[in-house]
Amino acid sequence: RPATMEEVPKSTPGKGTHSSQTGEQPKGEEGPVRSGAESMEVQVERKDMRREEAKGDDQLKEAFRLYGISKIVQAYEIIESISESKCVKSASDSAASQIEEIRQCYRQMVRTRELLADNEGWKCVVDNYNGVSTYHRQEEDTPIHSLKVVGIIEAPIQHILSLIIEADLIPTFINFIKIQLDQLKVKSVYHQILYSRIPLPWPFDHRDLAVEAHGFDVLDEHGEIIIYGATIKEFEDVKIPEVPQRCTRLDLHLGGARIRPLTMNKVEITAIGNLDFKIFLPPTVVNWFAKTFAYYVFCDFRSKAQATSGNGAHYERVKE
Repeated sequence: RPATMEEVPKSTPGKGTHSSQTGEQPKGEEGPVRSGAESMEVQVERKDMRREEAKGDDQLKEAFRLYGISKIVQAYEIIESISESKCVKSASDSAASQIEEIRQCYRQMVRTRELLADNEGWKCVVDNYNGVSTYHRQEEDTPIHSLKVVGIIEAPIQHILSLIIEADLIPTFINFIKIQLDQLKVKSVYHQILYSRIPLPWPFDHRDLAVEAHGFDVLDEHGEIIIYGATIKEFEDVKIPEVPQRCTRLDLHLGGARIRPLTMNKVEITAIGNLDFKIFLPPTVVNWFAKTFAYYVFCDFRSKAQATSGNGAHYERVKE
């Protein structure tokens, strides 16, 4: 029997329709069709982008790891090499904060090294007496005085670093003056928040200060370890002690030290501080500080570093 209208099959493109036979594009479908070659190029580009992003992420992790062990120069160089990458530009708040911290610490390290290398305008107060020299410099047009001490310690660098890192034990071997030194927060062995109180004889008020201190390992680049410190008024969740009675808070604009191993058992140390004593002090008084306080504190430190053997808390920490 003849087919009804409902039974006549509808034609579909590609199955004998006029459009498939003539090669014409069906009505209602417009625009060029992307070729297979173009599609492959896009896929390759996307793979390259993902590969670069993964590489940037790995480099950023490596920079953070190096910073964690105080390799500040290497960490900074990685950060700068990928500064235009997506992993840096779109970093999370915590990652961006750590990136900025690395940059800031690098600048602090450079500034400290420049100060330690600056030999202009210093007045020698103790000239290589008992292997120690001390210096004083009045900074022009400011109330800031700079003190510097230079000496050789015949001891392994590990002994010296153990004395510095375990800052809470420093008062146990400074015999010249009974100072107070507290570790308010130890973020790492290379990054600490410290509080110190220094008693002074009448008629002077005692002095105290709160300091953020960093240690930078630049042995690979410069053959030395750099220590940087400066006073702070606040730091994260750390409670900074109030200024006690009959005490004045010092401003340490920049304090630093260079620890340079000369041999396996001989180390040269240069320590420096830019201080505002918060009182007018004539040069003779500041020279007395350089001649006595700076000299004898260094001598006590040297004696302990050279005797760090046998039993005791420092020896245990040297072994660690």
